[in-house]
Amino acid sequence: MAFFGGKGPDVVLECAGTGSALQPAIDLVRPFGRVALVGIDNDSLAISAWNIVLKGAGLLGVLDLDFGGGMELIRQKKVDCREFLTEIIALDRIQEAFETLLKPVDEEKIVIAHEHGAKQWGRDAQE
Repeated sequence: MAFFGGKGPDVVLECAGTGSALQPAIDLVRPFGRVALVGIDNDSLAISAWNIVLKGAGLLGVLDLDFGGGMELIRQKKVDCREFLTEIIALDRIQEAFETLLKPVDEEKIVIAHEHGAKQWGRDAQE
């Protein structure tokens, strides 16, 4: 909080899509700040409304994202997100990947990659 002058940031981007990440984002944002919901989850989110109401904070669903810009940062190795990935799978297993995402047992973050793409991520696609 000291980094933000003791008041919290004006905007917090919640990208995980889980209740366990959303509540800390609400708690962190400064009074009259905004929490942008970027992550998507299939489950309902249980949060306490106290800090939203007392801070006058706003929740905003975000759909228009610059995925191309984000991928470019990853390509340039300015962002390393491999540690967040649950799995990298081969393109020929795409149906299995979507079925996994529909019934997650954990917080699934899957990259679907052809052979060359998987090597760019620093490991082989699982076949």
